[in-house]
Amino acid sequence: MFCSVCRQHASEDVKTNSFIVGTINLKLEAIKDHESSKCHIEVKKRAQGKAALENTAAMKALTSLKTAQLDKMIILFRNALSLVDLILTVPASTADCERGFNQMKLVKSDGRSRLTSRSLCDLLLSSSGPTVQLSSPSIENYDPTPAIQLWHQASIRPRRPQFMEGKKNTQESTSETSESDPDEQE
Repeated sequence: MFCSVCRQHASEDVKTNSFIVGTINLKLEAIKDHESSKCHIEVKKRAQGKAALENTAAMKALTSLKTAQLDKMIILFRNALSLVDLILTVPASTADCERGFNQMKLVKSDGRSRLTSRSLCDLLLSSSGPTVQLSSPSIENYDPTPAIQLWHQASIRPRRPQFMEGKKNTQESTSETSESDPDEQE
């Protein structure tokens, strides 16, 4: 148990009082002694003085002046505030990507290691659960060109994206049969 008035408004030199730190002494005499103590009475007067000060006309005028100055700054620096708001909302790391891969690892466990890409996509984007697990732009709106250009330019040695072109035809025929759903094969 502690005295909330003393805890909020006490000065640093009396912060060791047992009713500020907290006590298990719940006897009525101890509480009465604390209520009548010099320290508690001074703190109570200080708290009442602060409350009375906040209700004065001068404090209300200062508050309205501060609000007016803040509104003026918002109007003057509208573009800067928009920029700061944008900076604070853009993620500073690749945490979103990491969360996406973690969700994929949860969905594609050992028991589900043979999921087709369509089934995996459906499970990750399904809204049957409490939340959508992944959210990204639709495939129609996504332009992969900048990512591909970055991939080509970022390597130390030149990339060879057409290296497997000849073998691709044989792989496509085998992968089409393994990726198709059992319902579609019937």
